[in-house]
Amino acid sequence: MRSSNSPIAIRRAAPTEAGRINLFYAARGYATSVDADTGVFIAEDDGVIIGVVRLCREEGHTILRTMHVHADHRGRGIGRRLLEAFQEAVRDTDCYCIPYAHLVDFYGAIGFRQIAPEQAPPHLRERMQEYRGRGLDAIIMMRKDDGK
Repeated sequence: MRSSNSPIAIRRAAPTEAGRINLFYAARGYATSVDADTGVFIAEDDGVIIGVVRLCREEGHTILRTMHVHADHRGRGIGRRLLEAFQEAVRDTDCYCIPYAHLVDFYGAIGFRQIAPEQAPPHLRERMQEYRGRGLDAIIMMRKDDGK
């Protein structure tokens, strides 16, 4: 993937951009899709999506899901910038995520802390077990409402 001389733009995606976000995920092997109601933050290089993170509501809980930066653009702070944009959207709510264990410090930079699985909602415990069953070193993290 080429990189332009223009700065990388980080922004909340418009609901009408769900199709191009789904194409980004599909091209990277993700079996996920977004719809117009999903909160998505994107990183763009000259109008081309190079990074995505989703804000989902599941069973009454706010969840950070499916963070991905294109391999050609990693190591440039794009993921960190996506997280900073995401942080603003979840400032007033508790939020969970299920990252790989080696990403504790990455997500910790915006206030996520590892929690014991029994402290998480049941559906997230089940999802973490599913990931671990596939050989992934997944953990559960939570970011508390800034007002608490």
